[in-house]
Amino acid sequence: MRHAAKRRDEDKHPNILVVPLRGATHRQALRAAMPGAQEPPGVPCRKAACRGIHGLSEDAAPTAGCAANTRISHFPFRGNYKKMTSRARQPAVTSNHAATTMSPTADKVIYEHPLNEKTRTLLRLDHLFQHVDHHLPIPDVWSSRATVDGLLDMVSIFSRAEIKADLIKELDRHKEKLSRIRRTPGLDTERLDQILEQLERANRRLYAIDGQIGQALRKSEFLKTILQRSAIPGGSCAFDLPAYHYWLEQPYETRRRQLEAWLETLAPIKAAVVLILSLVRNSTDPTSEVATSGFFQRSLDPQTPAQMIRVGLPRELQLFAEISGGKHRFSIRFLEPSCEERPSQTQQEVSFSLHTCIL
Repeated sequence: MRHAAKRRDEDKHPNILVVPLRGATHRQALRAAMPGAQEPPGVPCRKAACRGIHGLSEDAAPTAGCAANTRISHFPFRGNYKKMTSRARQPAVTSNHAATTMSPTADKVIYEHPLNEKTRTLLRLDHLFQHVDHHLPIPDVWSSRATVDGLLDMVSIFSRAEIKADLIKELDRHKEKLSRIRRTPGLDTERLDQILEQLERANRRLYAIDGQIGQALRKSEFLKTILQRSAIPGGSCAFDLPAYHYWLEQPYETRRRQLEAWLETLAPIKAAVVLILSLVRNSTDPTSEVATSGFFQRSLDPQTPAQMIRVGLPRELQLFAEISGGKHRFSIRFLEPSCEERPSQTQQEVSFSLHTCIL
């Protein structure tokens, strides 16, 4: 009965980030797949501090990094598990490489930094998808302009990088790593199969794209004209682009239908980006660290390459994190903000949380 009820619930909510493991064996399972890593994505834990999924909370509010209709909720299946389903909450993560967001439970600002070009591109795309999703439902002309600007920024990224091939390769990499741990004792194979199915489904959608990503947008003479004039400061004025001005003066529903048609061509990209970044962000537990005189540095193992660094600072602390790094090491400087002068590095000891995302 419990299995049947769970199946019915998941059929109603297709956008699920699954929880593949339970109990203490999750550490052994991950080591088998990725020596040197800490935890697999979304791993249930019995530690009181975690109470479910590492890095997540029942009280986590919507933040960046997952689809706008994601939530965390309980479901009745073999103990204290959680699943992520459509419509409400999301893990407290951020999306762009220098972005910040707050976890209401920990009251922290999170700073992210990619450690390779592939992750850098994913974070930028995630940032742009959030930008577009925010402005699309707002009916005023300036929000429609902002949505078009976000689309054109994506077109520029697609023209400079092999996004489709990179995403397919990354999805295959995650499938391979998670498939290695399938026979681990104590593994919840049903949940693992669901996450593998998500990866496979995202892969199929990418393969189904005919031609280059964003090709339909690049072929649009309307968008092409706006893109050309956007290189000029203030170049999208009404007298520069009368056709654009005419379009912006149409009823909101007309504009929205056109914007949604353009965005629909990018839906497979968005789904893949959100899924990959969710797995990466939740692949490890945070550690508590201290930066002496506002500086912290750590070496990385090139045999288990990290994808990104995430730094959490208490919101009330009047500092921000400046992160730099690559394959072999990373460093963090904590700076005192100033709107008038160049920010300066603090000389105090700074306590912060650190995610080294390996998956």
